[in-house]
Amino acid sequence: MSEDKTANIIKRLQNSVRLLRESYLQAVEDKAVAETELETLRGEVESLKRELAESKSQLNDIKSEQQRLIAARGFVAEEGDIKSARLRVSRLVREIDKCISLLNQ
Repeated sequence: MSEDKTANIIKRLQNSVRLLRESYLQAVEDKAVAETELETLRGEVESLKRELAESKSQLNDIKSEQQRLIAARGFVAEEGDIKSARLRVSRLVREIDKCISLLNQ
């Protein structure tokens, strides 16, 4: 009986060692997959950081251009402003013509 118990214990130990080895090999494989995925994700993060920096730069350029356009709009007269200025000048010219004709009389 003692030999049967010893053989049984040895078989259980061998089985446990085999399962432990399989678990270890699976863990090594999982680690390799995880490391590969980690490197891929790090590459994506770097790519997204560059894209974000470029987008921020473009946004700043757009904001600068928008500010320049707003400033330029202050110097350029609107179409309605040009028409009203022409009307005022025309009225002033007519008044001046009236004054000149009154002086000539």
